[in-house]
Amino acid sequence: MYDPDAFLKQEVESASPARLRWLLLRKAVSLTEGIEHLLAEGRKNEVSQWWLRIQEILVELLDGVTDRSNPAAEATADLYVFLLKTSRELLTHYQAKLAKDFLEILKMEQQTWELFLSQQNPGPSGDPPPGRNSSTPATHLPFAFAAVDGGLSLEA
Repeated sequence: MYDPDAFLKQEVESASPARLRWLLLRKAVSLTEGIEHLLAEGRKNEVSQWWLRIQEILVELLDGVTDRSNPAAEATADLYVFLLKTSRELLTHYQAKLAKDFLEILKMEQQTWELFLSQQNPGPSGDPPPGRNSSTPATHLPFAFAAVDGGLSLEA
């Protein structure tokens, strides 16, 4: 029998901890973008469940930061705590500017992990795998990339 989620299940089950983190961030970004569409369509009653799902993702990301002795891990944990608090604020008192800033931070964190993955697993020519944004110069990396480079001790 055909399972439409089979590919996604395989992707998650075979992913490295870093790729799982990237997948979670990608989902959080898409959910946050979806909230904007729901609000534009006047479907405010659906927004709270999406914010709650984003909060679940942020808690999962925070739980994955296990090496508290690493200063970069502490900064990354602080970022996730900040995002979690911001998402709670947006759940109770939605503000368009704050939501935009929240989304931009999520996107930067997603791009950080995307860049890390592309450096860990370059394509045959040394280029990032297809779909990766290879135009991001290394000088514009968010601070969380240092956490990856220094070893976050992520668990799956």
